[in-house]
Amino acid sequence: MADKIGDNDLLLVIDLQNDFCPGGSLAVPAGEEIVPIVNRLAGRFAHVVLTQDWHPAGHSSFASANPGRAPFDVVTFPYGPQVLWPDHCVQETAGAEFHADLAVPHAELIIRKGCRRAIDSYSAFYENDRSTPTGLAGYLRERGFTRLFLVGLALDFCVRYSAEDGHRCGFDVVVIEDATRAIDLDSSADAARRAFAELGIPGLLILVSLFAAVALYGARAILACRGRIHSAAAAFGALLVVIELDAFKGFHLDLDPTNVYFWLFAGFLFRLPRLATEPARQRPRTMFRAATGNIRSSARARPRA
Repeated sequence: MADKIGDNDLLLVIDLQNDFCPGGSLAVPAGEEIVPIVNRLAGRFAHVVLTQDWHPAGHSSFASANPGRAPFDVVTFPYGPQVLWPDHCVQETAGAEFHADLAVPHAELIIRKGCRRAIDSYSAFYENDRSTPTGLAGYLRERGFTRLFLVGLALDFCVRYSAEDGHRCGFDVVVIEDATRAIDLDSSADAARRAFAELGIPGLLILVSLFAAVALYGARAILACRGRIHSAAAAFGALLVVIELDAFKGFHLDLDPTNVYFWLFAGFLFRLPRLATEPARQRPRTMFRAATGNIRSSARARPRA
């Protein structure tokens, strides 16, 4: 996130509930992977709101409530097309509870949606008729919030509809795609991204700059190594593995010049060509200089309190 998070910004966490995670009745593939990412992001926001799917038993959007229909059939309801879902997030059930590892104790509001038996609700702002409000927009305006960062499940349904309606309500909306996962029903994930592009809703990828840097300096390393391509490739591959694990464990290297991990990473990248070509006995010294030299530079550049 390039801009500093301020008092007018809010993190909106969409439906991070058990039934949408592996083992749940409507599991989003890899949905649990975003939980530590959301936790870490939430720590950067003073203001957080959670949404919670909260259906009564026998909800009209459940395939089980529509004889002769199967989950993921699309039917026409009075308000338009409706996907029929497996029973999920039924009120007062374990599946409707938030994921056990979700840790956002400073969340200021929980919006429950989908409570009306005859109408489904993807959006945090409106029911699926796109006109019956949940009350969230009024709350946000009264609190003075102007910019919303959306995370949660699923990108192509509840996150998408929430982003579109938030934009329609006049808020600046950013979707943090690293902290979402998609169901991807009939290419619905691509459709969501196209809709965001048409509305000018940014889809922020936290690690996009990090991967670009790895690709750039990895190529530089291989070119510089000439006869030692294997050494450079090995170092580059190891670094990619570290980053991949980092992404899935939710520990992100913020690209912030005051962050010590930024300087450790930057130092490693800039010295990667030399690291791959110099004798093995000198490599620990190069790694040490990569870390401590850049940290000292960061400390000198940082203004004193």
